[in-house]
Amino acid sequence: MRATCGLWVCVAAVSLAAARATSAQSTTPSIAVGIVAPRGQLSTQFATGALLRGGYEFGNARTQRTRIRLDAEVSWLPQRDASTATGDLRIVSGIVSLVESASSARTVAPYGLLGIAVERMSVAGTRNPYGTTFGVRAALGVHWKVRGRTLTGELSPHLALTDFATGGAPSLRLPLTMGISF
Repeated sequence: MRATCGLWVCVAAVSLAAARATSAQSTTPSIAVGIVAPRGQLSTQFATGALLRGGYEFGNARTQRTRIRLDAEVSWLPQRDASTATGDLRIVSGIVSLVESASSARTVAPYGLLGIAVERMSVAGTRNPYGTTFGVRAALGVHWKVRGRTLTGELSPHLALTDFATGGAPSLRLPLTMGISF
């Protein structure tokens, strides 16, 4: 119970900081698609699946190295074997992240990201006793400019702080995405 309260306080603090930081900032919308590979115990029941993410980055990439990013993400991991799982794993996440990047004056600019997620996981035919849970994400990515747009490649290990769908350990997944910023 204390851990859950602590995570809610962290999410609220990051959200408040994001709201204050973004009040007079420019925003950059983005969309990304990719795959998500289950790791650890999660991979015994589920196979690699699809991912779709939409988001906004707040702050001016030309003048600020540190920015805030808000994402909404959905992913789907198909069951590996019909005899061991009851259905596909579906995940809906809202993620607040702090992005640290190199100068955007370059054509190619690497970045790192740390984030906190609020998520809902479900497997058809199985009741999730936890409801909404939390997760943490760390990512490495690269932005590259092409004809006035910014393309993005990102590898972002994600640890869901729940044992739902794993049978005992937190679920780890590894999203790999390609995206575009407008």
